[in-house]
Amino acid sequence: MNRKNNNRGFSLIEIIVTIAIMAVVTAGAVSIYSLINSSKLKSMAGKVNDAISDVRSDTLTKEGVYGYLMKYDNTEKCCTIYLYKDGNTANPYKKISLGSSGRYYVKDKSGNPYYLDKVDTNGLNFEFEKSDGSFKFIKATSSGTAIDMDNYIYVSYSGKVKKIKLVKLTGKHYIE
Repeated sequence: MNRKNNNRGFSLIEIIVTIAIMAVVTAGAVSIYSLINSSKLKSMAGKVNDAISDVRSDTLTKEGVYGYLMKYDNTEKCCTIYLYKDGNTANPYKKISLGSSGRYYVKDKSGNPYYLDKVDTNGLNFEFEKSDGSFKFIKATSSGTAIDMDNYIYVSYSGKVKKIKLVKLTGKHYIE
């Protein structure tokens, strides 16, 4: 009986093709993961920027003084934006939960970060002037102490950061 042993293994070409296919699939997966993280960061920064726009719009078009307060909410265990009227931060007319997946912070003029997403004594609070839409005040506090901040709100997710610039004189704000 003549039995042929077919015990050759893989050829070099087969191994190279397999490695090339694995490289393409891995590159695609990494690319998709990066796009998802980038999209999440953009969405988080957009929520913060939209809330600022809401306060400015309400101040310019409605009766009363409207404000913005961003701080850690112990009940929801996440960073939350409160939109309030007439200085009444205890009774907001709108509440926006930002979730616990990102980091939200401000920096002082020396570049030291103060996180708004972990400590309930840190917060960012501001109002707009009714006459021209400029910022009436911007107050950042950490453990009850005022922070001389650099006029940015930082939003961080998965190692990437988006900055929201607050222009005091005009009341404009935009994502950089």
